Amino acid sequence: MYALSDLAQVNSSHLAELSEAAQLIQDEFSRAKALSALAQINPIYLPETFMVVQTIENKSKRAEMLCALAQADPTYYSEALAVVRSLQNEYNRARLLAILAQVDTSHLSEALSAARAIRDPYNRAQVLAILAQVNIAYLPEELEVVQPIQKKLDRLEVVSEEALFESLISLYATSYALDRAKILSDCLPHLPLSTLSFTDWQFYLHLLAHRTRADLVQDLATLYPAIVHLGGKEAVRGMVDAMREVCQQWK
Repeated sequence: MYALSDLAQVNSSHLAELSEAAQLIQDEFSRAKALSALAQINPIYLPETFMVVQTIENKSKRAEMLCALAQADPTYYSEALAVVRSLQNEYNRARLLAILAQVDTSHLSEALSAARAIRDPYNRAQVLAILAQVNIAYLPEELEVVQPIQKKLDRLEVVSEEALFESLISLYATSYALDRAKILSDCLPHLPLSTLSFTDWQFYLHLLAHRTRADLVQDLATLYPAIVHLGGKEAVRGMVDAMREVCQQWK
């Protein structure tokens, strides 16, 4: 995550502060997600993240975080693959197999077979979209599945990069705040954040605040160029301090 790396470069002490704040998150899955983001910046946090991941009781969530660790360090690949293969939910198993295929393509055919076995067309299209990032040859199959899907929001979510402009239009047309926040979060990496206006910043922040704490923290990291543009690196330090203060209230 480029934005998180930039955040760490402001001052290396911020990593320790963010790690301390992450440890205050009571939910194991959310705490693991926060630590995993730090581990992508500095591998020193990988063992700490792995210890938290092992305490996650929900197998699907534990598998998801093991896949995140495998993306950061392939030494976690084998354990992640074993847990993913044991999942009963066909969508979760196929989705995570596709994510692991981005780390090691040796089981790509297994991931593809799992994707094609998904009965729900929307879920099947989402997994095929991930596989298309590994091998572009799967893109036509993904688009073929997407076409019959009638829900506009579902189509946009599956092919968000190809429909960025249309996604932003739907952002204003969709009334449910959580859906709007999800669309905006998906679009953030593709927007000109380094020239974001203060009015747009207010709108983005207000909407993204509807997401979970862990998701919001990641969104703020993605928004790093906008924060520096609007308030300088002092604003970044202020954001870290505010995050730490809020986390202390979660005890």
